[in-house]
Amino acid sequence: SMLMERLILQLRLLVAVLLRLKQTVRTLLLLDRNMRTVFPIYDGAHQSVDKAVLDSECVNLQAYSPIATGAASRTSLVPTPGLTTFLTGSISPFVGYVFKNELYVILRGFPDDYLYKIDKNGAETLIGSLGSSVRTSRNFPQFASNGELLYILFPEDSGYFYDPDTGLSQNVDVVYQGYEAEDTGVISVTSGDGYFIFCTTKTVFNSGLVTDVDKGKSFDALDFASAEYSDDDNVRVAWLKGELRIFGSATMETWANVGGTDFPFQRIDGATIEKGLKYPNTLQEVDNSFVWVGSGKNESLAVWRATGGGGTQKLSNEYVDALLINTTLDADDAYDSQGFAYSYDGNTVYGFSIAIQDSVFTQSDATLCTDLSEGARVGRMSWRQNYTADSQNPSLKIIPYSAWSVGNCVICYNRVIFNGRYELNSSVFSEKDAKVFRRFTSSYLQAEGDDVYVSRVELRMKNAVGEATASDDIDRNPTVLMEVSDDQGRTWKDFGSRNIGRAVNTRTQVVWNRGCGRSPNYRLFRFTTNNSVEMVFLDLVLDIERASH
Repeated sequence: SMLMERLILQLRLLVAVLLRLKQTVRTLLLLDRNMRTVFPIYDGAHQSVDKAVLDSECVNLQAYSPIATGAASRTSLVPTPGLTTFLTGSISPFVGYVFKNELYVILRGFPDDYLYKIDKNGAETLIGSLGSSVRTSRNFPQFASNGELLYILFPEDSGYFYDPDTGLSQNVDVVYQGYEAEDTGVISVTSGDGYFIFCTTKTVFNSGLVTDVDKGKSFDALDFASAEYSDDDNVRVAWLKGELRIFGSATMETWANVGGTDFPFQRIDGATIEKGLKYPNTLQEVDNSFVWVGSGKNESLAVWRATGGGGTQKLSNEYVDALLINTTLDADDAYDSQGFAYSYDGNTVYGFSIAIQDSVFTQSDATLCTDLSEGARVGRMSWRQNYTADSQNPSLKIIPYSAWSVGNCVICYNRVIFNGRYELNSSVFSEKDAKVFRRFTSSYLQAEGDDVYVSRVELRMKNAVGEATASDDIDRNPTVLMEVSDDQGRTWKDFGSRNIGRAVNTRTQVVWNRGCGRSPNYRLFRFTTNNSVEMVFLDLVLDIERASH
């Protein structure tokens, strides 16, 4: 019986070896035959330290990884929501703020700026003048409310109170004017615990309480303090998560209300974050946290998110870091860069606009966005760009007016409203009736160091998306262009456009059957559309075989 058991064991081993050999032979044969490979669509804009390693872009598309069987499934690319005009009148504001559940916007006019109230139907009511419009982006307005009054600050310029009962008035308090006379004057405002809180580059001070007779319009010369942890200049004050945050150029201090007899706030020891704020208007509160663009001492710029326990999380990847590092900004451009945040259709988005002045980047302005919800699903952050096909007319998320290119965003009347006049709309795929440029680049096609033949390329996407009633054939019969690069994205070869499908063509396949030919080990594929219809990219399918040596 022992001999029989040995024979059976040896037979089993022989069968296992033969099965392994069969699989090996089959694999070797397949390498010389045509293989159909699903090539994942790349989910974001990424750039490594060296572009030869990785250089991918994702423009006006957002990654989506639906949860299936308890885990994130394969990533697709879906279109970013469009923008439609919310206002019904003729004014063109550039910034909005929600006060007492109503939308207030500022119109940059000549010779004055004006404050308007906008109702839920988009109709405007003039509130009053905000003084001279001879202002630059350094004076981009900040808002704060103590519950009874709205404060509008034009940094380094002037400030205004708005009381719904008494109207609009400039802040001419003698103590306040003393701070306005300092170096660059009053540069930031926030509100918390019933106070308006302001700062200059060296001093932080507060107004009276909202419960005072004048509702908080008065100032006491003794109600001030200075940031204590570091000697960096103040950049902005903000009331975040129930505490006062004083952002400097290299640090962020946290102060709590201790009921002091003069300045009521005191710094919390051990709660300072050694990351400063570079672009004042990129600071945004989002998803029970806050995000900003800045750096610590001897650090390059990056996008940071505050985490529990006083820590930080770096949100930006190499692509965003390269944009920030390679962009040369003058003092005013730092104020042009605007942040925004919103939650919409299950996505929690942070983004910021920046004025690009470097030849590395082709558009004059760009908006960079990341979906915090998607990042939580897949375990890492991916970024996308937003801009239109015309490089001189960037995405309306950064309105290109003179020096006031902004990305201001508020949520009011159950709408996400940009710049006080445009409404986010996921069922629209244009921006203010303009066609939207969308593009993504794959990661590198690699074959373990060998060249391959690519005999067929199929871009799997939602078909039959043409608009039957569209005014032009671009939207009635939309197309997608494929390009390839064999020199690490330096140059691109046009492989032609393919129809995506008219409204009735539900079986359209987007296929390139010939012409790809021999592909080196590092080939990039790039796909581009420019229309006003729904673009959903699912998979990239390649028929490949190993090239003969």
